[in-house]
Amino acid sequence: MAMASDAHVRHVVLLGHPGVGKTTLVEKIVNDLRVNSVPCQGFYTKECLEKGQRYGFDIITVDGETAPLARTGEEQQDEHTHSYKREYKVGKYNVNIPSFETVAIPSLRRLTIEGQPEPVYIIDEIGKMELMSNNFQGIVKDVFQRPNSTVLCTIPIGRGRPIQLIEDIKSGANSKVFYVTTMNRDQIHRNILEILFDAYQSNFEQTNAVAEQL
Repeated sequence: MAMASDAHVRHVVLLGHPGVGKTTLVEKIVNDLRVNSVPCQGFYTKECLEKGQRYGFDIITVDGETAPLARTGEEQQDEHTHSYKREYKVGKYNVNIPSFETVAIPSLRRLTIEGQPEPVYIIDEIGKMELMSNNFQGIVKDVFQRPNSTVLCTIPIGRGRPIQLIEDIKSGANSKVFYVTTMNRDQIHRNILEILFDAYQSNFEQTNAVAEQL
């Protein structure tokens, strides 16, 4: 069970520099939740490597559906003007917004029927590339604002001006932030798992109580 101070927490936010193992930690937690019959839906962001060199990123849902998020050397064309959308670019990577939205957005829509508890939503990650999509920003806000949602998300530690959506998520009354490092990622695993499991169980019990009154 989670500690009493975590009783109000429904959302876990993992902050960390690239390469510290945030996605690996999330995958382990998802596996543990599912072993304990806790449903999960959402996506991971993973590197694409060839001969040890990174050439892009893919979006992979927790159920295995994959789509390109970004690539080097592939510029996205505007379907109306056929001109390149330079704004969809982060560093050397060209971001494929339509491809990303096709997989990421549906993975965060509520699929449970009325009277069933919501799953734990996995959002790995909320970064510059993903936030280029206004539709993604909208559904992230929606997921966090749902009264009975539970979220596990990752946010890279970056430079530059703060992004309001990210600041709102980190400071939310129902959010708990963990700073992930290579030294602590195994130690915080259990605490995160307990928080998410307890949040889902509380949601499950509330849903059942409402159903019994109908």
